[in-house]
Amino acid sequence: MLIVVLYGSAGERRQMKGVLSRYLNENNIPFKLRQASSSAQFMNDYLFNHKIHLFMICIGGEITCILKNYNDFNLHTSRYTTDTVKFPLIYDDVGDKIGKKLKLSYFYTWRGKETRLSLICPYGTYTLKNRKGVRKILHEEIEYIHREEKGKSVIHLSNGETETTYKSLAQLERELDRKYFVKCNKKYLINFLNIYMVNDNWDGVYMKSGIEIPFTKKGLKIFYKSMTMSMLGINIFTY
Repeated sequence: MLIVVLYGSAGERRQMKGVLSRYLNENNIPFKLRQASSSAQFMNDYLFNHKIHLFMICIGGEITCILKNYNDFNLHTSRYTTDTVKFPLIYDDVGDKIGKKLKLSYFYTWRGKETRLSLICPYGTYTLKNRKGVRKILHEEIEYIHREEKGKSVIHLSNGETETTYKSLAQLERELDRKYFVKCNKKYLINFLNIYMVNDNWDGVYMKSGIEIPFTKKGLKIFYKSMTMSMLGINIFTY
């Protein structure tokens, strides 16, 4: 089942829905459409939802189409493929820009059953040097980094392990890839890819380990802009 999210004004979503529905029905592709009318709804309900396969985002007279595809070497992980078309959406653009990618994608089913979608960081490893020695850590294994008292920064890994360094968060932020890590307040640097959900008050996030990490007002704005730019390649926010 193809699950699609449409983002834009009411008129833009209605126009995209009509053309896309016609194409999918005529090509016998089962689908469900979801609609987001605001950036807050888009972020909170859909951006972190691994069940979503296709985003269609209309901003400034252009539609950005973002499709999740499996990496050829690993059918349990995915990457994003993007393309843009002019608004209003036309039938031929759906076939050329989206339809061909759908036929090549493994998101649909694998051996007759739904396959879990996730996103891995395409970058390499972080080399940590401390008193224990030298350790190479995959970027996606870093959940968050906490700056503690006495000048220590504790790196929390997704498997529950921790590593300690005396580097500041500013130093670590420069050494890590900024597309995937953001400093949300003075004490925390978080990995986008290990966020579970945004909290109900929109002033913090829950990480996959369950810890809730708050944002300052400045950190919140940086987070939302950085998140959409890193994952989708576009900024859906007006501020």
